[in-house]
Amino acid sequence: MFGREHMQQAHLGNMAENPIRVTMIPWSAFGHLIPFFKLSIALAKAGVHVSFISTPKNIQRLPKIPSTLSHLVHFVELPLPSLDNDILPEGAEATVDIPFEKHEYLKAALDKLQDAVKQFVANQLPDWIICDFNPHWVVDIAQEFQVKLILFSILSATGTTFIVPPGTRAGHLSPESLTAPPEWVTFPSSVAFRIHEAIHFCAGFDKVNSSGVSDFERVIKIHDASKAVIFRSCYEIEGEYLNAYQKLFEKPMIPIGLLPVERGVVDGCSDNIFEWLDKQASKSVVFVGFGSELKLSKDQVFEIAYGLEESQLPFLWALRKPSWESNDGYSLPVGFIERTSNRGRVCKGWIPQLEILAHSSIGGSLFHSGWGSVIENLQFGNTLVLLPFNIEQPLNARFLVEKRLAIEVKRNEDGSFTRNDIAASLRQAMVLEEGKKIRNNTREAAAIVGNLKLHQDHYNPIRVTMIPWSAFGHLIPFFKLSIALAKAGVHVSFISTPKNIQRLPKIPSTLSHLVHFVELPLPSLDNDILPEGAEATLDIPFEKHEYLKAAYDKLQDAVKQFVANQLPDWIICDFNPHWVVDIAQEFQVKLILFVIISATGATFIGPPGTRTGPLSPESLTAPPEWVTFPSSVAFRKHEAIHFCAGSYKVSSSGVSDFERIIKLHGASKAVLFRSCYEIEGEYLNAFQKLVEKPVIPIGLLPVERQVVDGCSDTIFEWLDKQASKSVVFVGFGSELKLSKDQVFEIAYGLEESQLPFLWALRKPSWESNDEYSLPVGFIERTSNRGSVCKGWIPQLEILAHSSIGGSLFHSGLGSVIENLQFGHTLVVLPFNIDQPLIARFLVEKGLAIEVKRNEDGSFTRNDIAASLRQAMVLEEGKKIRNNTREAAAIVGNLKLHQDHYVAAFVQFLKNGIWKPI
Repeated sequence: MFGREHMQQAHLGNMAENPIRVTMIPWSAFGHLIPFFKLSIALAKAGVHVSFISTPKNIQRLPKIPSTLSHLVHFVELPLPSLDNDILPEGAEATVDIPFEKHEYLKAALDKLQDAVKQFVANQLPDWIICDFNPHWVVDIAQEFQVKLILFSILSATGTTFIVPPGTRAGHLSPESLTAPPEWVTFPSSVAFRIHEAIHFCAGFDKVNSSGVSDFERVIKIHDASKAVIFRSCYEIEGEYLNAYQKLFEKPMIPIGLLPVERGVVDGCSDNIFEWLDKQASKSVVFVGFGSELKLSKDQVFEIAYGLEESQLPFLWALRKPSWESNDGYSLPVGFIERTSNRGRVCKGWIPQLEILAHSSIGGSLFHSGWGSVIENLQFGNTLVLLPFNIEQPLNARFLVEKRLAIEVKRNEDGSFTRNDIAASLRQAMVLEEGKKIRNNTREAAAIVGNLKLHQDHYNPIRVTMIPWSAFGHLIPFFKLSIALAKAGVHVSFISTPKNIQRLPKIPSTLSHLVHFVELPLPSLDNDILPEGAEATLDIPFEKHEYLKAAYDKLQDAVKQFVANQLPDWIICDFNPHWVVDIAQEFQVKLILFVIISATGATFIGPPGTRTGPLSPESLTAPPEWVTFPSSVAFRKHEAIHFCAGSYKVSSSGVSDFERIIKLHGASKAVLFRSCYEIEGEYLNAFQKLVEKPVIPIGLLPVERQVVDGCSDTIFEWLDKQASKSVVFVGFGSELKLSKDQVFEIAYGLEESQLPFLWALRKPSWESNDEYSLPVGFIERTSNRGSVCKGWIPQLEILAHSSIGGSLFHSGLGSVIENLQFGHTLVVLPFNIDQPLIARFLVEKGLAIEVKRNEDGSFTRNDIAASLRQAMVLEEGKKIRNNTREAAAIVGNLKLHQDHYVAAFVQFLKNGIWKPI
């Protein structure tokens, strides 16, 4: 539920054996008691044992615990200690029992419960204490008995982010500082207090009252000691503010969902209310209610009454007996009841509010914009008319207006309002054309707020930390997986260095609340052995990759600190950071190895321990014995020699790549592949037979086309002039460093092929002058049918163009997916790692033509030209062209890979159980 090491067990079905035990300590106000009670019920439904501490009278006034959960939720009644001079009325145990000016004495009385709570904790030793802002002394109790503490902020995330992240506002709050959004709210926002609201807020919040401790001091102490802060919220509603709050602190900020409740059984004494509602037209009635805590003045009650009368709308008013009038007959204007009897009802005393709000005749609500009431109204799609008074209510009102979910009643500078303002707001909300958009928006919001399954079953957000290796052939698949997981509601923290993160694609705005980049500066090495600014393999020659690994290994302490603060549910990591194993074990975080090479290549090489003794080039030139089906996938001799030299070498980092993989593979709960059964089914099954842990294909992670910026217009203008499926795209990625001979042979091969081409050519490291990176006269001789682009290009959008028919490339898995996504014929020229194995696999499947090579790995222009012509125009390549077009239906099927494969993986993250698809 909370994404922490104990809370994770709630997902794994072992609650009966090792139940989580939580103690709840709410403040004695029903606006706090009720959310704590709802959270207790939600946790109990997930198998958590809850002890709910409050005073006897408060507990008597709470809803009944459902009989099916009575063995999991236990009320703990602690009598409220008395104060000297009987300053609190007899029987007063909650704010509803006393006027506002006596709330400070209730805090003083509740502080005297410290010894009783300490005794309870000493006896029960719960796993967690979830407490409110008030009992600052719980910090000392939790520390003494080593019980972890969580702060439950019952205010909206919007209000909390605006007001009170402890330590973020210098000095004490001032009214003036609260009349504009704070600097940490970096997105457009109108959420702020008006000056009369800010004055009222500061007077109560920063004041040291008779309890001896201000509310601000209470919150600071509890916040600082808590392992996490939880909100009754969800990203679908308050995503921007939840993110803003999280960025301020190094501890988890956890939305627990909105905790909507199911309708209860209505007792018979309320029958006449529902008989009246049954006679009203659908969505025609305004419900009016300001809760049990708010004490309205006589002028305020009368202006609301006259406003309802003037609006001419049907209404149902839940009116608490005002403190200023002992005779109910004088709590409303003379004649009001009689004049509105044909369309309105006033109910005094308790009413079944939730069931009333759920009635089909209720269309809107006039209330104080308290967060609990906001949720209850939006749960049923009722239009909101807001008249806020204190604490964070004004901030909630601004937020809801900003989101076009509410209309706020106009007020004067002193906070007063008139009957005309009430009537005008009600009519706009309920019947006028200018309120139609808001009415539609609140109906749509009900699908989120009222979704019980979302908030109970789904809104236990899974928290995943991604740790990729600093090569873009690794960073990009990890980024794509992050986006795919975010689309399924998973929260992702993506760890890399600042420059690498700057070079990644932008996170889609709709997912920015779910994917967070974590920038960790790359530590330096002695003697400045890495060039300044080098943070990825792209920035350095191959022979310096070992130093990048050594620098990367020095991130261990920073990653450890991040994991200690965030305690994610899972870490998904690459082959490189072997030290993550120790971090994961120390903090009891589950680990997954994401293998970014193909399942074919990984199966051929074999999981650690599969091959007896070290790999030898000779052992890699034929399929291994565990590949029991017909296969031609194997290295050629020169490729095998190159592979072994890199895998087993102990570099300056002190650890070989093979040793890194062995440690991570052994500690991982599962192995992930960017693959699917439709393409690599035989190899996925073969790999699974070799290991005793889940082998999970997450789909191919194809991506949707992006909007192309104007700087690429000339490329697309050229492509638009070419015939359909006629152009060869040539590109070897950002990592591969081609020699001069290789570049020149490719150029001469393109020229000899006589085919249209678009070549994305990276500036070679061996030539400082771009004019010498291609054969003399090549550009001029091919200008009528070819284009060479240097620097960055929008590759995916180019591959999606209708004129592209084939591709000449290195057969890296990411590029294979991008090309097959659009049905292009593949001409593969593999170089290193698993590229040769992928090439053999694609040829075997009738999806590619591999350029012929000599025994030493060299190739000629004639080989390039012949392969291109076979792939693009000759009759002997027709079957391959047809096959790649058919493969596009699988590889480019976004729904298959997101809704089928990613969804199945997310289920594994939730319950730890893998059922092969």
